Amino acid sequence: MGKSIENPVGNISLSALVKQGSTIGIVVDPAIPETSLKTIVNDLQSPLSSLGAREVRVFVRARHSSQIQSEWKKINPQEDTFVEVGRTNHGTRVSIYQGIHSCDVKILVGMVQPHFASSFAGGPDLVIPGVSSLPTIEANRSLSLNHQADPLHYSENPVYLDSLEASRMLGSTYLVTLVPDEWNGVSAIYSGDVEPTFKEAVAHFTREHSRPIENRPEIIVVSSDGPEYSNDLYHAVRVLPFLWNVLKRDASTIVLAGECKQGIGDDNFLRFSKNSEDRKTLQNELKHDFKLGGHVALLLKEALEKSRVQLVSVLPDVYTRSFGLKPSRTVSAGVQSAIRAEGKDSKVLIVTRGSLMIPVMPS
Repeated sequence: MGKSIENPVGNISLSALVKQGSTIGIVVDPAIPETSLKTIVNDLQSPLSSLGAREVRVFVRARHSSQIQSEWKKINPQEDTFVEVGRTNHGTRVSIYQGIHSCDVKILVGMVQPHFASSFAGGPDLVIPGVSSLPTIEANRSLSLNHQADPLHYSENPVYLDSLEASRMLGSTYLVTLVPDEWNGVSAIYSGDVEPTFKEAVAHFTREHSRPIENRPEIIVVSSDGPEYSNDLYHAVRVLPFLWNVLKRDASTIVLAGECKQGIGDDNFLRFSKNSEDRKTLQNELKHDFKLGGHVALLLKEALEKSRVQLVSVLPDVYTRSFGLKPSRTVSAGVQSAIRAEGKDSKVLIVTRGSLMIPVMPS
């Protein structure tokens, strides 16, 4: 952490931003493991104090507050007070939580990982959705309706570009972003100006977690690892788009291992999944009346158009089938079912960490 601050990426440094008497707002990403998150916030306190910061406030989105320290401000995008700071080229009205807007310097603390909507999280998404109002978040996420997120081409993603533009409206902003390793630890930390810092971190992540695949498999076994992805169906299906670039087009099965011990996970996801029969109908509905959760239902319908999806979970079979998924109680049973469907000579790809590994076809 110290080396990262001493060697910032881009033309922004903490010493240039923080003045005597400055109020600092730190926006934290709850996807970071709790121990690492507390360590980073504590490690920031010392250099900020030495630079003359008067007060340090920490902010986090309310829906992720289960293991967040009580003194940190939990932002509710529906109920808190927000200040409009501008409008992006995509038409998003950017409304930022008043508490972070009033801070002299904003520090974003994130962790790079693939994201189904923005291609990668851990950077500008700490502004949208991190500290934004619900209408701002919905406007931003609605940009995903006509764009398929590709982690290898994130800089072309309108959701990412919209959030990046919003981050520039905050004034003095500094990014600290972690690159995870394969063992729930930290491989590297980058800090500095938001865009170049995020670019360096994503490049490091891609080098470490991309896996070249020689032949397109008929069967992919993927784990929606980690509590954020495996707790419910709403999050578990989010790892599916990371596999589409290597999926065999004419016939394929994805065996998705996600415990889903907390059930479906989102009311809008459930409603849109059940009420719309096909992807195109749902897409048109969301274009007229976009709601968060609907875009994940759209993702699932697109996945089901591309392949069979065998879900290994604790959900009752009737729930699983109502989403168009094939139920299995074990990964072994799911693979056996997939082999019966695709043939005994099918190639099988195993992705042990669906939230980290990005399989790619050689160019």
